[in-house]
Amino acid sequence: MASLASYGACQTACNAGAVVCYASAGLTFGAVTGGAGAPAAAVACNGVLATCMAACATKFLAEGSAETAASGGIMGPVVAVGGAALAAGGAGAAWWMTRCSKASAKCHVQEEQLSKCMRSHEQSKCQLYFDELKACQAGS
Repeated sequence: MASLASYGACQTACNAGAVVCYASAGLTFGAVTGGAGAPAAAVACNGVLATCMAACATKFLAEGSAETAASGGIMGPVVAVGGAALAAGGAGAAWWMTRCSKASAKCHVQEEQLSKCMRSHEQSKCQLYFDELKACQAGS
């Protein structure tokens, strides 16, 4: 059952990171709606959140499999059903958040640069891309 507690802690860390990501962009996590008008920073934060949550699901599958082996199979059904559903949900969320909301076509390049940076670096290294996107949107 330690894998369940670890999964919960991992998800909590992902959500805490999303709150910080939103706040650094002057947004409130949970108060931004999707769609074409969603700020690019929110889209980037959501993409990172989805990736983090998918990683938690993968971690849960590995830990749960080890617990199943150690317990003689008691955790097997939980890991097989729950882990697969969590991984699929995380992957689906990652796909949706990278495609459901795009800024105006004019700022698409800046949005993509910010999103790519947020997926591969810590947020503090992406400030230049964020500033460039804000400047582009301000000029719209």
